Amino acid sequence: MPEPTSEEVTIVVPCRNEEATLEKVIRECWETCSPKMQVRFLAVDDDSDDGTPAILSKLARSMPLKVVRNDSPLGFGGALTKGISLVSTPWVAFNDADGQYYPEDLNRLFEARDGADRMITGWRVRRADPKIRTFISLIFQIMNRVAFRLRMKDITTSLKLGRTDRVQEIAPQVVFMNGSFWTEFMVRWVNAGYSYREVQIRHKPRANNVRSKVFETGRIGRLVLHQFVGFFRLFTAIRGSRVEGSPLSTANRVQSSK
Repeated sequence: MPEPTSEEVTIVVPCRNEEATLEKVIRECWETCSPKMQVRFLAVDDDSDDGTPAILSKLARSMPLKVVRNDSPLGFGGALTKGISLVSTPWVAFNDADGQYYPEDLNRLFEARDGADRMITGWRVRRADPKIRTFISLIFQIMNRVAFRLRMKDITTSLKLGRTDRVQEIAPQVVFMNGSFWTEFMVRWVNAGYSYREVQIRHKPRANNVRSKVFETGRIGRLVLHQFVGFFRLFTAIRGSRVEGSPLSTANRVQSSK
């Protein structure tokens, strides 16, 4: 595989048992994004036990796709952190394997890049999630505004793009909220003094009515409790390390875009 250029992007796709949607998502992303940017893929197979490994093996023969397989599940955040650590291109982007994002919007994020210290992150203006998930996300949104003064309109979206070295700096610090990786990541990102720009994106129900692996109905109560505990542990850790004048003690440096 050729050496990365200064504008090359690796799209990290964490996946576990995504045989129903994975091939369509990655192929569409490749066909849509490759004419607009120099793109590679890195799929992190989080110990799938369905047809996911075979699909990834087939895709790797027809496009620049590297596959990493975990011997035991690391969870959403663990799979992301492992994938991020292996990226060698200057830019890294993220997409879910369940088909809820439009690949054209990754091109929009790439076009909006404008600095090493800025994360370009999607803003789902009209979310297509079930009402219970949207409600819980709203609660966390409010909590982040109160606890961290983090004024993001959509902190949990996975559709993001940033400079790899900055993302690799922050990702290992995410230790409390595995299932809500991007919430803790963005809190720590801003706490490190980095800024973000939110770009409006579209959102659609998961392909083929596939349920979220992170937010399965039978696990909602346990998952929410775990994330609440993680949130308060994060708040305690940030508050303990905060000094007067640190980034989160002042207004966020943020720009929104349509």
